[in-house]
Amino acid sequence: MVSKKDISKALFYLKNTEKFERVIISLDEDDFGHYELSFYLYSYWTLANFSCTGVWFGKEKIKNLYGLEYGRVFKSEKHEQAVSQMREEFYQKGFLSAQIHEEIHRDYTDKTVDVTLNVAKGIRFTVGTISLCVLDDGKESKEKQDLLEAIQLYTFKQLENAWYKQRTLDHIKQEVLAHLNREGYPFAQVSYKNNIDYEESKVNLVLHIQLNKYLKTVINGNRFFSQQQLQEHMMRGSENLWPISEQVCVHEIKELYQQKGFLDVEVTHENQVDLWVFSIAEGHRYHLNDVEFEGVENFSTQRLRKVFSPYLKRPYSEEAVNDAMDALLSVYLEQGFWDIQILKKKFICFDDRQLRLKLFIKEGNRRQLMSIEIPEFPDLESKGPFARFKTVALPVPFKFSYLKEQRKWLLHHFKQHGFKSIVIKPELHESQDGIHLEWHVQLKDQKTLFGKTVVIGSSGVNVEHIYRELCYSQSDLWSKKKLEQTFARLKDVGIYETVSIYPLSHVDPSGEQPVAIRVIADDPYEIKVRFGFQNVSKNFIFRDRATYKIGGTFIYKDVTGNADQIRIEGDFTRFYRISEASYSVPWTFGYPIKTTVKGYCNKFDQPVYIGSKRTLYRGRNNGALISWQQKRMDRYSALNLGLEHIKIDQLSDRLAQAIDFLPALINKWVPYLNLEPTLFIESLNDKLYPSKGFTTLVSCKWMLPLAHKAEYFFKVMVDQSTFFPISRAVFGMRVRAGHIFTKNFCEIVPPERFYLGGPNSIRCYLPDLAPPLGKLKMNDSECCFPQGGGTMVNINFEMRIPVIHSMAAVVFNDLGILSKPINPDPAATSFQGCCGCDESQNWYPQILGAVGIGFRYNTPIGPLRFDFGWNINQRCDCDSPYAWYIALGHTF
Repeated sequence: MVSKKDISKALFYLKNTEKFERVIISLDEDDFGHYELSFYLYSYWTLANFSCTGVWFGKEKIKNLYGLEYGRVFKSEKHEQAVSQMREEFYQKGFLSAQIHEEIHRDYTDKTVDVTLNVAKGIRFTVGTISLCVLDDGKESKEKQDLLEAIQLYTFKQLENAWYKQRTLDHIKQEVLAHLNREGYPFAQVSYKNNIDYEESKVNLVLHIQLNKYLKTVINGNRFFSQQQLQEHMMRGSENLWPISEQVCVHEIKELYQQKGFLDVEVTHENQVDLWVFSIAEGHRYHLNDVEFEGVENFSTQRLRKVFSPYLKRPYSEEAVNDAMDALLSVYLEQGFWDIQILKKKFICFDDRQLRLKLFIKEGNRRQLMSIEIPEFPDLESKGPFARFKTVALPVPFKFSYLKEQRKWLLHHFKQHGFKSIVIKPELHESQDGIHLEWHVQLKDQKTLFGKTVVIGSSGVNVEHIYRELCYSQSDLWSKKKLEQTFARLKDVGIYETVSIYPLSHVDPSGEQPVAIRVIADDPYEIKVRFGFQNVSKNFIFRDRATYKIGGTFIYKDVTGNADQIRIEGDFTRFYRISEASYSVPWTFGYPIKTTVKGYCNKFDQPVYIGSKRTLYRGRNNGALISWQQKRMDRYSALNLGLEHIKIDQLSDRLAQAIDFLPALINKWVPYLNLEPTLFIESLNDKLYPSKGFTTLVSCKWMLPLAHKAEYFFKVMVDQSTFFPISRAVFGMRVRAGHIFTKNFCEIVPPERFYLGGPNSIRCYLPDLAPPLGKLKMNDSECCFPQGGGTMVNINFEMRIPVIHSMAAVVFNDLGILSKPINPDPAATSFQGCCGCDESQNWYPQILGAVGIGFRYNTPIGPLRFDFGWNINQRCDCDSPYAWYIALGHTF
């Protein structure tokens, strides 16, 4: 049975798809008395695809200039307007002969439009001849002739053989106007005309100058303000008031000086033919020495004077005094004086050019908050901003900000619970004891529920791929967080160029809130090329060893129509080579589990020490893996299963023994079967700048050799970070612990071991150079090498304290333990224990630690940080006494 409400609801959603200009409903009866309801849909022409050819660079800007969105109604007038705007853009940049050929293909099957613009920019024009055309009163003078010659010389130097750019011409126009103003033509007008020579690809310019009334202004005696500042202040808004009075200009100059504390300024004028001469005797600038209050009964003058303290003993500024008075009013309002008024201000001048400001204040009555009630929802009286009043003795001063804070919290609370139409009104009942505040909340509708989801976008989008990513269902209670999670999941799919999700402006006929999702399918093929220069470390550590970096990525999206991707990428430097090819699909067997199959071939060179040009060893790992990943809310889990071949070469036996690596494994490929589960949980109030919450990482890795060349090992690591707000500061703590279960530590390849030291662990050591270290004599000197460990514990404490604006200071303490089994091989013993670092068997000397300070500068992509750490347990000369780092991002 189809009801009238069902038909109304269907029409509502058809309308909001923005695809149909007409919908015809037909109700027909057949021969058996049955009725058939039919919908006839007449769609708009919609834009399905836009492409641009003929240009190599700037395609994104051309797309932005076009403006028409995929999936929207295609309107010819908007199309013509966009193309015209593109031509104007090319014209302003000097491509005066640019041609844009339009190809519009209409598909009558689904009424979509494909637009292709063939752009031929042509030759970029340059500036040719430059001439002046002057309109004035006809009186000739040498000064005027010199002025015009100077203008022509200036424009010629700036534009000779330069590219034609309208922005440059506009800048020169403003410079000429400013110069004419300084030379006595404050109301001159300047424009230019283009004479285009298409054969020579040049633009010949004619600069039109209308001088208007000559008025030379000479200002003498000014030191604090420049002549240009004074002229602009005098002539501001006077174009239509000509001739202006000299007395008006004198008043404007005096007022400007007095606002900056020059109370004794004297300004005289001399009026000559076409010449005004102003003589200024600035005098001395007064200082604001003290402030006095009259009418103050509820505050100490010392407390109020603190508001003015930043401006006392300093040169007087009217703007600064006004700011201080505004701050004074805020102090009163925050203490319940809602009727505060500053009746008058008076200045008392002293002979030593000191000022005393006297303020006459009417405080009014002080409001006291006696009680707070929410009659309709009494359970809220102990939550949010209301909770504080349950722990203090009432009455308290009624701060004016309480009303704004409490109303904002109530509004947010009910919106989070699915209500849209909310009326919140405070009611104040004054008595002799104080004010009794009542909040009345009217919910004019039921809780908002999710309605249907309308997908708007290009016609090639598979809507099923969108619906399966939704974090809500129809008739669920409304939640903004679920919308944000849906947006994040759609972006992670990786096949959409743009994604937007928003509630429609009206509810549907059943009272549910529809959601619109607009997506634009990305180009199926994408090529990224990157190149640059980098240090060995990914942190900004100053060192001698640096390298080029060249890389690229090829992506083929939506290969089989299942939102899958093929990625081929590689990065190459002097020190490492990374090559990968992968295929991924976001859903597996109907579950939101991303499956990735990857093959890789990597090579890296480990330097002997920081800054060394020699290689300690070269590591190679080739293999393939299959990975399953799942994201839910704030939880990420993954499982990797793969085959990997690992090889360590370019390593001598002596160096291998120094880093406690079995020499028998050098230059041998060792095949491994690896299994690696990972769990990551994140619950932070802000991912870039957390002040509250925690993160948890648990990772395991099992490596089983497929040949009898090495032993198996099982590696486990736990990483827990926690943040607490303490007033305006943030206390952060991270605990990391890991262990490798194996029979022979020396058979574990160095990249799989644990290391400490660097900007993200113990900040008094260079990267990976925390003990235990191996030693070897090279070039008549002993060198130390990081051996890594099989057991690792690392604890970091940080107190992040905001200072001013985007700056913050940090105090930190880093602790760590890194240990490994002693190698019983006598041949390796002589290389073990650099300078006796491992000789002690006591627990305490094995603890590594650093204390230090740092600074943070907050940026939109994370903090730029500087850390300096001192070693609190230096045990030998090989231990670094201190280290400093400049890096991007928090330590944890």
